[in-house]
Amino acid sequence: NHGLIVGGDNPIEAEKVQNNIINDLKIKSREIIPPNLEVLNKLQNNFENINLPASHIIHTLGVDPFSFELSHRSPHSPDQAVFCNLKPLIIDNLNQDWGHLSKFNDYAIIKDIGVIYLKKSNLLLESMLLAQASIFLKIPEGENINVLSNEECKSLINWEAEKYRKSLIQS
Repeated sequence: NHGLIVGGDNPIEAEKVQNNIINDLKIKSREIIPPNLEVLNKLQNNFENINLPASHIIHTLGVDPFSFELSHRSPHSPDQAVFCNLKPLIIDNLNQDWGHLSKFNDYAIIKDIGVIYLKKSNLLLESMLLAQASIFLKIPEGENINVLSNEECKSLINWEAEKYRKSLIQS
């Protein structure tokens, strides 16, 4: 939220440090697999309040195998825990009974199909999921990543500063 801060013995040294960091951050993304729009459109037409993300990159959370695997884990960042709940609704099979679960989640990730919003879509959720999907596509397949523990997530969600920040954004 605050940007990159670098230091050096002089401005030229600081600029070299900055350029090295920027070059190190240039990681290629995996190929974007398109969502199953036929199924997503049917879901949107057949169920009330289902909306689709504006960005097709978000659908990679369901159609990219490693991104789907990462989506099963606890949140990878504090903002994801605060604004996207502890765990998304994961649908491995459209025949499973997931309708009653949708009232507890804002979105669902559907294996090999894509992502749906289960309530009115909003810009904050779209931004958070776009960031998550973009990051996941840059993580090499099979890479072991650290995620937040359930205790850390609950602490963040119940932290008064985060409750206040969330209220500001949602109002």
